[in-house]
Amino acid sequence: MKFIKKLFGQRSEEAVDNSRLLRAMHEVAVNDSHATRKQLYELFLDCQFYIPVPELPEGLRKPDASPASEPIHIGLRGFLDHNGNKTTPAFTDAEALQNWDPNTPSIIIPSMPYFQMVRDTKFQRIAINPYDPIRKMLRPGGFITRRELEALAEGWAPISSSDTGLVKLEIKKGQKVLIGQPANPPPPEILQRLMDTAKAVPDLEALYLAQIDFPNGQAQIVIGVDIGDRDKQQYEQAIRRVGEQVEQLAPALNFCPLNTAFGQDIKRLGRKFWSR
Repeated sequence: MKFIKKLFGQRSEEAVDNSRLLRAMHEVAVNDSHATRKQLYELFLDCQFYIPVPELPEGLRKPDASPASEPIHIGLRGFLDHNGNKTTPAFTDAEALQNWDPNTPSIIIPSMPYFQMVRDTKFQRIAINPYDPIRKMLRPGGFITRRELEALAEGWAPISSSDTGLVKLEIKKGQKVLIGQPANPPPPEILQRLMDTAKAVPDLEALYLAQIDFPNGQAQIVIGVDIGDRDKQQYEQAIRRVGEQVEQLAPALNFCPLNTAFGQDIKRLGRKFWSR
């Protein structure tokens, strides 16, 4: 259950035009590439979702309710997917929502406040346009993973690599961040596992610890990965090997190659905590 301002929530009788988002989801389904995913994630950052709720918040129950600045209490519905992941659903339009549950109350929330709200819960995935198995699929759908959600909540466009399974975080144009050493670093057991794994990666030279702070007050921990003068594919492989060892323990941990300008800032302003 979360608090969110009324100005972010409205009853779902009004129509929302997510036609561009639906086309982008379809494009990813038929041609999953860097370009199609980038377009999809950029639209995810600037859209509205129909969100099913156990019951309408009191401030929105009246037909003539209008947005106000006071916070209201919103509950999110959830379910376990076939892998046991805690999942919450979101929909692009009223028909897609009704194809999942024709009787559920719902509200419309802009995507950024919604991502930030879900980020502060224990949900591991967002299901976009799930549908009741007894009905036919009406709209393109899919899942937003926890790692993607963490990025979207900060205004980052996470770009997946089909070759490595990594999620690349692209800061939106004009996005300003501060880089420094974390006030609250990851637990010692996480850092130790990273160091133990790094020893088994031949090309890995050093690991750095840094924190990225956003203007909205949110912060992300970043591990800088240094394998020297190697190509992009080698960096992705090294990051995957290190990251997959702590993914379950620290799903929100981010990794950054140090062979970029941003990576050099991580190296300069962060702290080296392991080297060969």
